[in-house]
Amino acid sequence: MAESARQYLTLGVSGQVFAAPVEQVSEIIDLQPIAATPGGPPCLLGRVDLRREVVPVIDLRCALGLAPPPDDAHTRIVVVVASQGEGSRRVGVKTDRVYEVTALDDGSVEAAAPGTLGWHHEAVTGVGRRRGELLTLVDFMGIVEGVPSQSAAPED
Repeated sequence: MAESARQYLTLGVSGQVFAAPVEQVSEIIDLQPIAATPGGPPCLLGRVDLRREVVPVIDLRCALGLAPPPDDAHTRIVVVVASQGEGSRRVGVKTDRVYEVTALDDGSVEAAAPGTLGWHHEAVTGVGRRRGELLTLVDFMGIVEGVPSQSAAPED
């Protein structure tokens, strides 16, 4: 698919605008109580009950190496479906806010060489522009893969 025709979910984190391929997104939910997972990886906040399904939640700020802010009325959880072996799992990614689904400017997407943008390599894939504004492209799959599955969704 041509990058200009590809749709992206734009979201705010730490006052910056990020974009992720919309095909990685299952749904967006309001922030709800998150049950802690003791002993889990640092970016794993815990788990939520999403229509009787236990879904682990990862903090996008933590995955990007940013300090956590207090949650507010704009905080959301973006639920993604990540491949895991032959199956898949749903994982929530907590973000400061969600803006819109949009296309990026024609020819504006540039892949990032590892380490060149100063972000964790598994979280960021490049940069692009929307109406001339520079956006950092994040990969939810890379973020989810960075959290061990046995810690993200332990069997009870």
